[in-house]
Amino acid sequence: MSILKTNQITDLGGNELLTSNGSGVISSGGAITNTPAFMAKSTSDQTFSLGAYTKATLDTVELDTHSAFADSRFTVPTGQGGKYSISIDGSLQNSAAAREKWLLIYINGSQSETLESRIRLSDNYFNGGSSFRTSATGVVNLSAGDYVEIYGLVNASSGTPQFNGGGGGQLNFAGYKIIGA
Repeated sequence: MSILKTNQITDLGGNELLTSNGSGVISSGGAITNTPAFMAKSTSDQTFSLGAYTKATLDTVELDTHSAFADSRFTVPTGQGGKYSISIDGSLQNSAAAREKWLLIYINGSQSETLESRIRLSDNYFNGGSSFRTSATGVVNLSAGDYVEIYGLVNASSGTPQFNGGGGGQLNFAGYKIIGA
């Protein structure tokens, strides 16, 4: 049996991959982290127009490892392209009956067909004021400079739709780069 003792592992360019503090605690120089990572939420209600795809305003940033979240959007930093896990979770409501409520991810200003969550009733309508929580999680391939946002849509003949942000109905948006992908 052989034992290899070292306090640091680097690549051929001298970049730190792993470091030990000598007491069994290992840290990574960035090679083994799910970053960039972000998590933002809305803590207040946001009203928008019926039948219009509307960008959600997220007013609280809980996590932003690379300072890449601004103006309610995550932008992939330089050198950080790859596969990302993206999650949305929140509730929408309308003051009158509504047939459809959608929570969607937009990538570079366009609707992502892989990340959306729809609540749809074909013959019955959601009661006016009813709030329904919906979520979606998926993996998307993003390049440096790509940006990701949340949009919502409520289809109804009348009423005032809104993203629920207050009173425990937060709208949440999170993501992280997947290690090794």
